[in-house]
Amino acid sequence: MCGLGVFEGDSARLRKFATKVECQGQGVGSLVLEFLIAHVRERGVRRFWFDARASATAFYERFGFVVDGERFYKHRVAYYRMSMVL
Repeated sequence: MCGLGVFEGDSARLRKFATKVECQGQGVGSLVLEFLIAHVRERGVRRFWFDARASATAFYERFGFVVDGERFYKHRVAYYRMSMVL
């Protein structure tokens, strides 16, 4: 479902966060994301960031993440870098 990427100083990157289509809308991703935010905060992380599909930005904005930069593409899929200052 997800992989917490590299901790670099006071920054952490989330990688490969996704919920299977048949499990979406049941709150699973929200629970995991809430846990991860609390976890990195406890570890002293000040900036939590990731690359999000453009279609998922509204989901992450509900948790306080903001778009950080211009749209870019990976394998013809639109993404935005998103981040949160904790």
